[in-house]
Amino acid sequence: MIIGLTGTKGSGKGDLSKYLEDKGFQKLVFSDVLKDELIKRNILPTRENLQNLGNEFRQQGGDILAKKLLEKVTQEKVVLDGIRNPNEITYLKANTDFVLIGIDADEHTRYERGLLRGSPKDPRTFKEFRERDFKDRKSEDPAGLQVDNCLAQADYKIFNNITIEEFHAQIESVLIQIKNRKYQHTAADENDYIS
Repeated sequence: MIIGLTGTKGSGKGDLSKYLEDKGFQKLVFSDVLKDELIKRNILPTRENLQNLGNEFRQQGGDILAKKLLEKVTQEKVVLDGIRNPNEITYLKANTDFVLIGIDADEHTRYERGLLRGSPKDPRTFKEFRERDFKDRKSEDPAGLQVDNCLAQADYKIFNNITIEEFHAQIESVLIQIKNRKYQHTAADENDYIS
């Protein structure tokens, strides 16, 4: 089973992928493919360089990052963190046992989380945060970042304006739903086979 994560910046994708990794999932991050390539090209892996390279890769085919990431899969249970283009979802749904979880939170909460992280990559002002957020969410370029379109395709959604304990409880609830859905599909397939 492959669980894909999509969501807005600061919504909790990293926390969710770490939670699944602690449960035995192999964790793969879309931006790692881009970081590896930037290092090969001797280019600093800044946010802007990562986005530009991602767009460049997707110009070669909207599913190229998904294909490259799947080459790194070594386990049955995998979490793919950082899906930002609908073509990646289409490819993964067509070629794997794939479920997509979407994560969001209100923009003030996400901005404050970035400030608390203290990463030099995170915006320092709310205005800068909103500009980056818009760029992530609504690119008109088919090869660009389209997080809103990805969220619309999520099989399960978590709105993460909650404590970490409540967030973990919601994750567990979604995992149970995924397991039950998988069981229902398997039982339906067996019934089709019997009749």
